[in-house]
Amino acid sequence: MGNGPPYSGSSKVYIHNKTGDKYKLTVRHQYTGKSTQDSGWKTVEADEKVYMLTANFNYGFLTTGRSNWIIEGKRQWGLISDVGKVEIEQRRSGSGAGAEWKCHTLANTDDGCSTNIYVYASNIEIISYSGKSETSFNVKNSLSGPGWPLW
Repeated sequence: MGNGPPYSGSSKVYIHNKTGDKYKLTVRHQYTGKSTQDSGWKTVEADEKVYMLTANFNYGFLTTGRSNWIIEGKRQWGLISDVGKVEIEQRRSGSGAGAEWKCHTLANTDDGCSTNIYVYASNIEIISYSGKSETSFNVKNSLSGPGWPLW
């Protein structure tokens, strides 16, 4: 992985938290056959836009790769104060049948432009100059335990 010619394009990726709640979010991008780019976890307030990473990709004649995405989120949704426990909900973007990644391919028209990921309570939109993709934002786990503050 990671071998081959350099990338021919890049796009700055921003996440928009439209859930109404404060989240910790992460974005992973992988262009087919290349290393995964990972934003790391970032705290994103409700209605806030945050830069996550710069997605690198190839375009042009005989280019066959695709841009694949995973978006994950964590929110602290409850505090059981009488027992000192915190409840955390983990969510993850949906994907195609039999796949772990959501495909939203970046094209030559996306080079140098922004890619915007809008995270809503139950779905995600990935929007770049060349198009729009939608996927679910499903609950993956709900955890509770002592002293697990997210922030």
